[in-house]
Amino acid sequence: MTTTEIRESLTEVAHAVPAPPIDRLAFERRVRAERRRRTASRGLAAVAAVAAVTVVGSVVHGSAPAPSTPVATAPTGRATDMGTAVTLVENRLTTLVPPQDGGYSDDHTRYEELLGTGPQGAVLVDDESGLVVRHLADDGSLGETTSLADGKPVQRAWVDATGRFVAWVDLGNTLHVRRIGGDTDLETVPLLSQQSQLAATDGTAWVEDEGDRLSYRTPDQSWGVRTQGDPLSARLAADVLAVATYDGTELWWVGDGDAPQPAAHFDGGGALAPDGSFVTPDGHGLAVVRQSSHRVFDTAVIVPLDADLTPVEMSWQDDDRFLVVATSQARTGNHVLLDCSVAARQCTERYDDPTGTLTLGSQDQLTVPDAG
Repeated sequence: MTTTEIRESLTEVAHAVPAPPIDRLAFERRVRAERRRRTASRGLAAVAAVAAVTVVGSVVHGSAPAPSTPVATAPTGRATDMGTAVTLVENRLTTLVPPQDGGYSDDHTRYEELLGTGPQGAVLVDDESGLVVRHLADDGSLGETTSLADGKPVQRAWVDATGRFVAWVDLGNTLHVRRIGGDTDLETVPLLSQQSQLAATDGTAWVEDEGDRLSYRTPDQSWGVRTQGDPLSARLAADVLAVATYDGTELWWVGDGDAPQPAAHFDGGGALAPDGSFVTPDGHGLAVVRQSSHRVFDTAVIVPLDADLTPVEMSWQDDDRFLVVATSQARTGNHVLLDCSVAARQCTERYDDPTGTLTLGSQDQLTVPDAG
């Protein structure tokens, strides 16, 4: 038989054999198990001992030698007020109000992942793989829970940097992009099996991880993004794509109908702000990188950080403030939460979590070799 005849025979046999029915419940169990495996590997699993969260409010000082990159000589902008910090502690949603208000809220409900926060509240994956938003009151107390994704379980989900848009891949391997609070998709895209890893979205465009490269996609166009290192995770905001790799973080310009262009590279991880700014550890503290001109990044401000602290997560709250979760050499095993202001050039320690499980969310962790 020729090669063609063999292929045709095998195809006829495949078509003649009925496919076994999908065990939906078993598939959902595998999805939940895989998500728990991923979160455990990121260090989010709870420890057995239960300890109280210590509320503190001390300013973290540090020395910041003159870096090699340009640094602003004066604080830029206005320092905004410290707001409510939304965290997971031992997989329980915990909102932490500013120190002057005192206390925190925790209703003991457990979640698999905290994806991010926005105007509607905290976006989470619950313990049944359901995508939900937990509404928050002005005083930080926990409110009602609203189901997203039409109340159906999801394989994976993402929130954009503004906290206004959510994307998820359902059990049928279809990508959905939707405004949080809306009931209709902005985009619905069936994914091929090798494209099932969505990496980022901003509500109008999205990035897919295709293994050896990323693809930046809009409803009408698609471009390949070939990073120097293997991509691990990504964030997309204000026409800036931040890609974490084993070699550091790469910033790319996207949008304007042009092919993505590399813009900057940093040795460490970092966090992308809704306005396209980027904060990254640089050895002198926390370097806040902003555009100095069109498509040019410069270091705008160095926020000092004690040498005792090593950032492992960072998340922007607005254009001025960002939260940092750090480990401490002196307080081994603890997670220390810092609230940092670019304009004030300082970080204030807000919480000391002795369980070492406090996290800002699965999308805020610094995926670089020396982050932990």
